[in-house]
Amino acid sequence: MRTKIKMLKVKIKTLAQEKRIIRKEICKAKSGSTLQGQLYHHLQAVVRIENRWSLLAYAFLRGVPLKKLEKNAGKGVNFDKVKAIVERFGLVGASWNAKQKAEQLELFEKWKNHEETPNLTRSTENTPQKG
Repeated sequence: MRTKIKMLKVKIKTLAQEKRIIRKEICKAKSGSTLQGQLYHHLQAVVRIENRWSLLAYAFLRGVPLKKLEKNAGKGVNFDKVKAIVERFGLVGASWNAKQKAEQLELFEKWKNHEETPNLTRSTENTPQKG
């Protein structure tokens, strides 16, 4: 199975850079100004949450157990948004079909409920055999 995991990694790095830029602009803005408040709100309500969802989707696609990521794994997470990111950056290519999509989403539900840790990044189909 192929994934667009590198693209998701770029998205995560871009969000991290956006956070750094916003923090710098918050420091530049006048204390107590409307701009400072708006930037802070955007940082907290948009960028931070989108980054968390993206990191959870990245972990799922890499096969990392949800409990390993957070102490209170899954608390306050909008798993519909995480699932949308998984669908966007998950399986791709000519072999993408409804069955594979259903399998991936089923694995996601198991992962979300701490039942199973998928490994979607490695495929045994094209792995050379030793011996």
